[in-house]
Amino acid sequence: MEMKNTLLSYIENCGISVEHLSKELNMDVAKFQVNSKLDWNAQELLQICSYLDIEPTKFYTRKIDKKGERDSW
Repeated sequence: MEMKNTLLSYIENCGISVEHLSKELNMDVAKFQVNSKLDWNAQELLQICSYLDIEPTKFYTRKIDKKGERDSW
C-alpha cells in the first residue's frame, strides 16, 4: 500500500484527475482512493505507470532490516 499511496500523491501533485484516469484505464475509481481497501494488481500498476509515462520503480522504496540485510521482496 505504501507504493500505491506514493503514486496517488504523485497523481494528485500533478493535477491528474483520478476520475479521468480510471475511465481511460477502465479501472474502478475506488482503487484510486487513498482510504480504499482495494489495491492494484501488478498489471494495473504497470498500466497506470505506462499511461503516466513513468517507471514503476520510481515509487518503490526497498526496506533494509536492522541487521543491514535486505528484506525479501
